[in-house]
Amino acid sequence: VEEAVLQSMREAVLEQSSKNLTKFNMQNDLRIHSLNNGVTCIDSGGNTQAGFSTGEELAILFSFISALSKVTELSVPMIVDNPTKGADQSKLDGIEGSLSSFEHQLILLIYATERNNLPNYFAPTHTNPTTFMRENESMDGTDGKIRGMFKTHYDWDTFDNYHPPVPKKAAKK
Repeated sequence: VEEAVLQSMREAVLEQSSKNLTKFNMQNDLRIHSLNNGVTCIDSGGNTQAGFSTGEELAILFSFISALSKVTELSVPMIVDNPTKGADQSKLDGIEGSLSSFEHQLILLIYATERNNLPNYFAPTHTNPTTFMRENESMDGTDGKIRGMFKTHYDWDTFDNYHPPVPKKAAKK
């Protein structure tokens, strides 16, 4: 009975994950084919693929976690570092839609520039912002002298207006 229940859940998670992946406009209509020993996808031509770009990996991750939560009816907390890294506009649209539909705790570790990638998600209806910066750092990034202890801000004004300085690249020798 246990094996039958687990197999049924595995099939439901696989089906729901693949369905969720359609929101991301995957190249070649990529769909999740197997979750055995990692993730394998299949494209519209029937070809399998086991390696993925960064944007594809994020889309698969969001699809899988969402499916797992739905099938088990359990809230699965999730922490994602750089949630928009490597994502083109169609993936960004899918990520934003998925994030907005998640009903479980989600912590996104983002760079200031990523705020622009998910403009409809970073709003009071979805987000409780936290900004981590140096205590003497200028908000607009014009003061290149970053000094002082780290400080955490929990307000929208800091989150929306913080533009850290872009580090200068080391000169080539």
